[in-house]
Amino acid sequence: MDRTLIFTTSLKRPFTAIIKTQDPANRHQRISDNQKMSAFDPRVSTSITCQNHRGNRLEVLADDKPTLVHRVSPSPPHNKLQEHGRRYQVYSDDGDDNAPYDESGQDKWIHLMMKAGCDMSELCRMDLMHYAILQAFDGKAFFAPVKNLKRIIDMGTGTGIWTLDVGDEYPEAQVTGVDIFPVQPRWEAPNVKFITHDIESPHPFPFPSNSQQAPTLIHSRLLSGLAIRSWFTYLSKCFKFLEPGGWIEGQEFTLKPHALPSHPFPQNSMILEWHRLFREGMKKGGCDVVIDAEEIKRSMEEVGFIGVRVERRRLGMGAWSETGKSHEVLSGTYAQQSFLSDLAGLSTPVFRHLLGWTQSELDIFLGGVKREWVDFMGSEAERKGREVRAWWPLFSVYGQKPDGMSAPEG
Repeated sequence: MDRTLIFTTSLKRPFTAIIKTQDPANRHQRISDNQKMSAFDPRVSTSITCQNHRGNRLEVLADDKPTLVHRVSPSPPHNKLQEHGRRYQVYSDDGDDNAPYDESGQDKWIHLMMKAGCDMSELCRMDLMHYAILQAFDGKAFFAPVKNLKRIIDMGTGTGIWTLDVGDEYPEAQVTGVDIFPVQPRWEAPNVKFITHDIESPHPFPFPSNSQQAPTLIHSRLLSGLAIRSWFTYLSKCFKFLEPGGWIEGQEFTLKPHALPSHPFPQNSMILEWHRLFREGMKKGGCDVVIDAEEIKRSMEEVGFIGVRVERRRLGMGAWSETGKSHEVLSGTYAQQSFLSDLAGLSTPVFRHLLGWTQSELDIFLGGVKREWVDFMGSEAERKGREVRAWWPLFSVYGQKPDGMSAPEG
């Protein structure tokens, strides 16, 4: 039995979903045609097909990875690297994205690869994670209490989905997405544009810093340890370009899983081992994917931002909610599918080139990780009495630039 639902996110963007169920008569939760998608319970459904505003259709099967049905073609890459059948964006440390690629030095090589995967699997994964975080944050694109949104910058915009959504929500604001790789849609709304730039390069940001053109909000999401290796340096550059009284916000989750004491990870958990090894490899490449909100908050205050606040949530690793809120269940579903859909793409550069694993060793290990994820956090885990209720710490840190201040040297 199929049922098509139209639901609207908090950003008022229509989204079509086709839900297939094995046995509607025995479902724990019924879905009527006029309910929102947030009522969808993935634990009793077999698949969901979604089509978003850019014409991308994804089918997510229970305990499986998303299958791409159709996706609007992104802009062509300008400098890329092929590795194990995957495509990655490369860049140079001197800020010239079109510089010849240098394969010397494994640490530099792996860092270039991890900056931005740019094939279809990675783009789909990023879109799924966007919806996971949006649901976890109660549908809020940002928390900063900006009173007069005129110019918004989205650093590391990725597929551009956040930029386009916010552009729709605030048509009076000029919204600019900045990313190292031009994978955003070729069409743009009248108040939205995309700029190709490496935000970690020593070159200035490619937008004006005078008070008449300065942004009122600079936003970033999931850049810590990859696109942002020094929060103090990044925040200092943003401080310089922000309008006096403007706001900055960073949304991150840390790759350090937690679980309820009543629903812990199994002994010798392969999921926990993957996280440990992934962090170990990333640190060898000069990136740490485990960061606490207090570290970012402290950097903001050191740079000169005032009124710095932190919003904390849980980003579920599966379809569960301690409070019974359906949007938390949906958030965990999207996050789980985002991870499982491209676990190989995330893992290959780190395990193969920094930890020295062979491809066959990695394939066997990732197979075990996925099996554990499905067995203990999939649709059948609760019924079999072995459900793991786990999450990653998710947070948003935001602060305001006061009048008459400049960034400190650092």
